[in-house]
Amino acid sequence: MDKLATYREAIKRAINRYVEIDRRYPTPGVESYLIADEAGDDYIWLSLGWKDGRRVNNEHLFVRI
Repeated sequence: MDKLATYREAIKRAINRYVEIDRRYPTPGVESYLIADEAGDDYIWLSLGWKDGRRVNNEHLFVRI
């Protein structure tokens, strides 16, 4: 496995751990996502949904290789 593929897998694994932790303590109406664009080497952890009648759109982490 080359370096870039190793970095991709390490980043996805690390961010996915945080997403799983966040999903253990959910906020009703809000979901966490890991978005992985391997072609562009962009990785995003974000939360989307509604809370108290307001739109939630939180970008927790953005990584670009």
